[in-house]
Amino acid sequence: MKVFWNQTAELNALMEENQDLRERRDRLEGQPLSMDEVIAIGREIESNILDRENEIITAFQDCLIPLALDYVENESMTDLMIYNAAYLIPWNSEEKFSQKVEEIDNYFPKRLRIRYNNFTAPYNFTQLD
Repeated sequence: MKVFWNQTAELNALMEENQDLRERRDRLEGQPLSMDEVIAIGREIESNILDRENEIITAFQDCLIPLALDYVENESMTDLMIYNAAYLIPWNSEEKFSQKVEEIDNYFPKRLRIRYNNFTAPYNFTQLD
């Protein structure tokens, strides 16, 4: 399972939803700023973006981990990939698992691109001695 998002669209949505942050950012536009001012607004924006990212990741984890026998979270492969995990599920649970993935996608409409391969070999769960 690989989950991607559009960082620019997320930033724009954040600014649309958080009027106070948008107004503070806009007040700074066009003015000479100190390094501290740039860092402060940048950190606040980054913190809010990370909160949005964590909300998505938590939704996947909360819905999918209970259905799995095991799971492995891997490093993201690109800046646009926010979640990369493999879930080991029983063969007869695949339909329910797929439905949960669809529900999560619908909960975040038009925000995510999910790459979900079902019925693949569980190579993430093998160990060589």
